[in-house]
Amino acid sequence: MVNPDWLRYFVTLAGTRNFHAAAERLHVTHQALSHAIGRLEAHFQVRLLDRGHRVRGLTPAGEAFLEEVRGIVSSLENLERRMAELRDGTPQGPVTMASVGFANHYLLPEALGRLHAEYPGIVPRIFSLPHGEIERWVDAGEIDLGVLLAPPTRGGLAFEEFGQTRYVIVGRPAEPRAWHAWSYVVPRPFMPHPEESLDGWPVDRFPRRVAAEADNLEVALKLCEAGVGVAFVPDRAVAERLATGALAVVAEAPFEYGERLYTVWRRDARLTPAVKVALGILAKRRDSGQNHMVPLVGPSAPGDNPTGSAGGECSR
Repeated sequence: MVNPDWLRYFVTLAGTRNFHAAAERLHVTHQALSHAIGRLEAHFQVRLLDRGHRVRGLTPAGEAFLEEVRGIVSSLENLERRMAELRDGTPQGPVTMASVGFANHYLLPEALGRLHAEYPGIVPRIFSLPHGEIERWVDAGEIDLGVLLAPPTRGGLAFEEFGQTRYVIVGRPAEPRAWHAWSYVVPRPFMPHPEESLDGWPVDRFPRRVAAEADNLEVALKLCEAGVGVAFVPDRAVAERLATGALAVVAEAPFEYGERLYTVWRRDARLTPAVKVALGILAKRRDSGQNHMVPLVGPSAPGDNPTGSAGGECSR
């Protein structure tokens, strides 16, 4: 009879192609892993691995074997998790999540901290992907939950609002000045002729001086801390820096701008208890009123507007 652990060992070894790495990942000895693979080959009377002193690859029989046993190993893991949930009365297992970079860095960790505190048996798997890729992989069932800056365009996805964030002008602590008196760190992706910034600032209505450009929000904030200009950023991204005094709100923008975030999942998916709990934690964050208005440091700056345009809602 085939030991189910042998199948799991084989799948792990096939992924690493290295006995030492696979043994470490499985928390078994090299000898135990080699013995398990040998027992599989003896049971089925085929060679599964092309190996000498190291694994060079899978034999044709090994490739076919891997294709068949992947689903078996996954089903066994699901079975063990479901039985543990019923035995212990608490959700367990992985939850695969993907979000745009801002939410991944500055919003999800807080929510997942609460998830871990309440349900330590749940294992989040977090990835940062572009909007279109998140939709594609959620729709394909490879990602359980996604966080987007706009409702999904694919009809097979369900969604609900995850939260909101307001953009503020931050820089190294200083006396507030009018927004146009500052030079800005502007977020732009790498391309030969970048035209639009990624922070939603309507340059056609409110031109601004540029001190630096960066394609990463964290880099932009580090530049601001070093005194290289100011940045127009989501308030949630700078909450900790504002609390410690590393940065301050140094001007008022001449318009209101914010973003809504949405949690998405596949509409027809059979959500595991762990995924349902994760959705509930995100909903709690939405309902807890964590969006906040960040005040200027010191007295209000003069609100003169050199363009003569009235402020208003700005959207990308």
